[in-house]
Amino acid sequence: MTGRASAAVKAMAAPLVVYIPPKKLSTGFSGLDGSGALGSVATGLSWQSPGALSLDGGLLFNIDGSGETFVGARVGSSTRF
Repeated sequence: MTGRASAAVKAMAAPLVVYIPPKKLSTGFSGLDGSGALGSVATGLSWQSPGALSLDGGLLFNIDGSGETFVGARVGSSTRF
């Protein structure tokens, strides 16, 4: 059994575009291996210049039924020629 929710926002300012990727919340229950409830939360932010530069980043937080927690981060950039 799982559940999921997400939301996204895109904002435009005069010289740049900011896109906030979806906030994701996932929950579930696993009785197969006895781990029980689990869940994760993810969020991020992307920025794109009117020229050719893009920057993005994100965070992820997971927790499982045994109480173990995991945290991850992602950062990236790209450009067009």
